Amino acid sequence: MSRLPLNFHQTFIPERRYISILLEKIKDSINLNDQELSALTSIPMGSSSGKLPAMLAYAKGMGLLKIESGSERTISLTPLGKLIKEEDLFLQEGLTQWILHLELCKKTTGAELWYQVFTSCFQSITGSFTTNKLELLLEKKVSKKSRNMASPVLRTYNDDAALALVDIIKLEKNSSDTYIISNPPLFNSYSYYYGYLLFS
Repeated sequence: MSRLPLNFHQTFIPERRYISILLEKIKDSINLNDQELSALTSIPMGSSSGKLPAMLAYAKGMGLLKIESGSERTISLTPLGKLIKEEDLFLQEGLTQWILHLELCKKTTGAELWYQVFTSCFQSITGSFTTNKLELLLEKKVSKKSRNMASPVLRTYNDDAALALVDIIKLEKNSSDTYIISNPPLFNSYSYYYGYLLFS
């Protein structure tokens, strides 16, 4: 299994505009270090940290990019990345956002944090939950105590810059800390992806 590690996000959320730029700028495959890629994409990168590594990791966990490390790092679009680049470059359609979400939740290639929250923790939650309840469940699942471990997940689905358009996790009305979970919609237009997801 090659899920992204728990803290891959460096507390950043997956900003669609940056992931879009990565899809746009990567034509076939490229060999660029972080500073060179930052110059190409204008995604912030300081001398040792910045948003770029987190956005690259998100794009990898979402199944959009293939990143191979060797003497030089090679970054290329996956077949899914090419399809989304062609069909919905700005990642604003409902199906696209569900795809990105479900790819992050995959057992084999997604992100550890997403897998634990959506696959393990939510089995113990029915209806609504608070941040504290989710944090306690997550600590048990990963055997690690860390403040605000679930914060990037919750912010991802409540910020329009990320994946808030489809209400995967949303705040309950008149509440500042009680969330509800949505199930993937059963639209005919989504069935091809669900079939692909089951087979993959």
